[in-house]
Amino acid sequence: MAPRSLVAGAAAIALALPLTVAADDTPVGTAAFNELSVEVVDGEVVVEGSASFGGELITVGADPAGDATVPIGVDITDLTIQQTDDFLEFTMHLGDALPGIGSPPVGSVYRWPLTSASGGELYLGAWPANALMASPTWAFTLITDTPDGFLEDPIDGEFTGSALVWRISTAAAGLQPGDVYNAFGPAATDAGFAGALMVYTGWDTAMVDKFMVGGGAFVTVYDADGEEVDEVDARVRRDTFSATIKDLEPGTYRVDVTTGYGDARVTESFDVTI
Repeated sequence: MAPRSLVAGAAAIALALPLTVAADDTPVGTAAFNELSVEVVDGEVVVEGSASFGGELITVGADPAGDATVPIGVDITDLTIQQTDDFLEFTMHLGDALPGIGSPPVGSVYRWPLTSASGGELYLGAWPANALMASPTWAFTLITDTPDGFLEDPIDGEFTGSALVWRISTAAAGLQPGDVYNAFGPAATDAGFAGALMVYTGWDTAMVDKFMVGGGAFVTVYDADGEEVDEVDARVRRDTFSATIKDLEPGTYRVDVTTGYGDARVTESFDVTI
């Protein structure tokens, strides 16, 4: 892989968006614990279990139609994510058709920013690799920000005629079950050199909400006064999650274990004594 350069067409911004994206504030998505145990072992709280999720299509962004600065092929409308097993499908819906041969915006670049669980910045990128052909060959990539520049890895994807679809494993996206994905900036369509992803100008942008990857859990510990004293993301191996909370002072605690999918959350609470 050779380093690539990427000049952002819109400033990356930290998002502090609500978990719910439904118009009536009703969480979308289903999740449940299959098994769950919370025990104190040698002065440490040990959490183990497994969880399932519904795999519904979750809308994480809805941008007004007709607000693109160029009227053809770059108007973002809905952004959706759907999880199947350990794969995520990101779909960017477009409000208009792509242009014909030789028509603007030749060189369109489409990008969707991700933040991995470690805090690293990633992009899903797409562009017609030979935009002047009657049937362009599309390139879909995962772009990673590194100290030496941006690196591109090809990933599975398709243009459906009205939407761009990226398919990527949760591990490749820097996520695991139970992680909350959050974009560090807006999804965007830009002008640039197709293939080099050198982005100069934003034609349209769309804000992206949070999305919890199904099949995992996180643990929150509260003391007797209801003050949060610790939070731990459970590790998932072979569809089973586990977490250990150490260094708690002797006393009584409430342990909340939360699983979810999309913007839905399910929490079970346990009282333990150290």
